[in-house]
Amino acid sequence: MTDSNPEQKDFRYKNQIPSLLGLVELALKFQGQKKDLQEYSLEAIRFINRFFPEITDIAIYMPDSRSGNFELLIDRISNRKLASTELFRLGDGHTWDVYLSGFSRLIPNLGQDPYFTAKDVLPGGDGSYFCFPIEQSNLKRLGVIAVYSKDPFFFDEHACIVLGKVSTLLGMALEMFYSIREAVEKSFRDELTGAYNRRFFNEHYDHEYYRHKRYHTPYGILMLDIDFFKKLNDTYGHASGDVVLKKVSDSIQSSIRKSDTFARWGGEEFIIFLPDTNEQNAFLVAEKVRRSVEELYHQKFPELEFLKSPVTVSIGLSAFPSNCEDKAEMINFADSNLYKAKRDGRNRVVAG
Repeated sequence: MTDSNPEQKDFRYKNQIPSLLGLVELALKFQGQKKDLQEYSLEAIRFINRFFPEITDIAIYMPDSRSGNFELLIDRISNRKLASTELFRLGDGHTWDVYLSGFSRLIPNLGQDPYFTAKDVLPGGDGSYFCFPIEQSNLKRLGVIAVYSKDPFFFDEHACIVLGKVSTLLGMALEMFYSIREAVEKSFRDELTGAYNRRFFNEHYDHEYYRHKRYHTPYGILMLDIDFFKKLNDTYGHASGDVVLKKVSDSIQSSIRKSDTFARWGGEEFIIFLPDTNEQNAFLVAEKVRRSVEELYHQKFPELEFLKSPVTVSIGLSAFPSNCEDKAEMINFADSNLYKAKRDGRNRVVAG
């Protein structure tokens, strides 16, 4: 749609009510959803496709919740050549600039933009572009939305306002989503160590056990216990014991994969679920964990200066299906091996 076609533009202004009513509908949909980030984003894209069919290319970017890396969450880019231009390119394009600055970027006519005409990088040389941030109520940025239309000057005041409201509604929905997820996450975490609690592990293990059994894929379980922890508590006090628990937990979590599940089993005892891991590889993980804990003493952490000798852990391992196939037996087998490790002198891994 161009300035040279006033009749179409007048018609468009007279038909703004449906998109405004659609915002109400979109808000209600967001309130009723309890899904993931992609589903919320898809709902926003459906709205844009419905009320702005002239927008042919859409992409939504958000930082990864674990790594923090800025990533393309979902896109509906019909012209894949656009994806390699600064309009949609990840990392050094307009999307990244908008995310960092928090300021929207509007290019009314790409065919007249000096940068793009000089580089001749835009297929067709025409079209219009709008990129705007997704923010929650405290103005913390959650991501950006980038949209492109083949029509120059398409993004007039009405389009920008409505798309901005889509971003606002999406930001509010995601803010609620993150709040609920954080609350649920906290309910499954051990307050002191940050590891998952026993309740979460049991529920997660139920699901994973049946998945591995169905597809005949291996997994491992590690049971860990901090050696002489009662003596440490009696010698230095429970506050110092809590410091040791937290540092050991941090060390273990840094030694395993994101896909592994680490939980506090009780007291000074921990458990790790290793999906898609055979006995040999599970043993290597266990040894890595054991060494990382022992190394804490030599890393000279100020909060561990009271220690006179290294903290160590004993580890028992069980592997599915090489050791046993029953769900409960797997944990019992690992626990039995843990006690063998302690009887055999501690600071070791026992498997098989």
